[in-house]
Amino acid sequence: MISRQEFAARIESTDCSGAGGYYTAALGVDGFARIRAAVGYHLAEQLILALMERVERVFPAAHTARLAPDTIGVFMASSAAPETVAGMIAALCNELEQSVELEGHLIHASVRAGYAWGDSRGHIDHLHQAEMALDQVRMNGRRVQAFSVEEYGDPGSRLALLDEMRRGLDQGEVSLIYQPQVCTRSGEVKSVEALMRWTSPT
Repeated sequence: MISRQEFAARIESTDCSGAGGYYTAALGVDGFARIRAAVGYHLAEQLILALMERVERVFPAAHTARLAPDTIGVFMASSAAPETVAGMIAALCNELEQSVELEGHLIHASVRAGYAWGDSRGHIDHLHQAEMALDQVRMNGRRVQAFSVEEYGDPGSRLALLDEMRRGLDQGEVSLIYQPQVCTRSGEVKSVEALMRWTSPT
């Protein structure tokens, strides 16, 4: 198993122009912490290794690495059109979701994937984009998705918003509001929802 650093170096150094392009994918195992708690650290680690072996069987030319405890990185040159890549990765997820037998136990993993597509020479930014695409998949409930610039938005604007919110907290612009949850039949207040409301001058 190669390290994340070596994986990133291979992405940077690989010239894929002859293949027509490449993709970098981040495959995330849903609920990995729950699986590890259920079957133990040893079997959970064996599960990740078994999934990586499956990736390498399906795509023998791919480079794979453990990007995080619950995430496998895949980098591969491919002549497939960008619109075909999503289907290839979805099929890979299907393969990875087949039960794995480890020490007499059948373990099932649910897998999501984010990916980035490029041409010519690999670039480390595409690894970051694949990981962010995996975050986007987990947030929007999808299974496979390419990195979306639109969903990612403008980091500068988000940072500015966080700074403005901190200022608003200091200036007393944030207040606590209680919203009753009322039974429409009886008119009785059944519960209360607590909300923080920010009244910003901008």
